[in-house]
Amino acid sequence: MFVNPSDLFMKLSEISKVGIVGAGTMGQGIAISCALAGFETILYDVNTEGIDRSTKSNSKGVAAISKQRKTKSAGL
Repeated sequence: MFVNPSDLFMKLSEISKVGIVGAGTMGQGIAISCALAGFETILYDVNTEGIDRSTKSNSKGVAAISKQRKTKSAGL
């Protein structure tokens, strides 16, 4: 039985939710990128302090990126 390798992968349009394990520097960056791309994003870490720190950091990061995008789209 032959399986076409392309049948084993999801299409990007089929993905609506992304889960990231680890709220360190890399996990935070991935979470911000996914959220800004429009995906429902879940960030998990065994350390609740990491999640608290990440929530504050990600909120600031998303706000800054959103502001930059608005500035660029306004032609400023």
